[in-house]
Amino acid sequence: MNKIKQLFIFLIIIFLPLTAIGEETTPATLKQALVELRAVYEIEEHLLADPIPDEPQGETLSAAQLLKAHNLITPSLFKHVENIGGLDFDILTSSQDWDLKWKVVVGEPIKNGKDYKIPVTLDRDTEKSIVSWKFVEQNGKWQIDDASYLEPGEKPFTLRSLQEGD
Repeated sequence: MNKIKQLFIFLIIIFLPLTAIGEETTPATLKQALVELRAVYEIEEHLLADPIPDEPQGETLSAAQLLKAHNLITPSLFKHVENIGGLDFDILTSSQDWDLKWKVVVGEPIKNGKDYKIPVTLDRDTEKSIVSWKFVEQNGKWQIDDASYLEPGEKPFTLRSLQEGD
């Protein structure tokens, strides 16, 4: 019995490290960014349900400011969104109006080279939209550097592809 036990322990020691080879693990700092992203969507829902009167820059900049406050947006993307100005949609929801019937599902990170994409599905009863956030690592923190939008019946686009007047 003792030899069987020793063999079993030996096999565990040999094969346990091999089970981790090839497995992608999500970095802890990305997991924290995922928690922050979920919090931003919860805050956004409450802000849009009870908007701030006379907000000067509109919902787009407010959403970017919300991401910045949570340290979730790269400085270059934040500047890009500021420079576009006057977008007529919210960058978090790809919509003009928040519908409280929506179900927001923040997906799990998907590795894409050195970066990760985190899909967010917005289920609106009869249709679903997807915002995929591109996270890059900068100075040990994972931040959003772009977003792609997929709307039913619309041509997909990215946030960085938008220019002033689009």
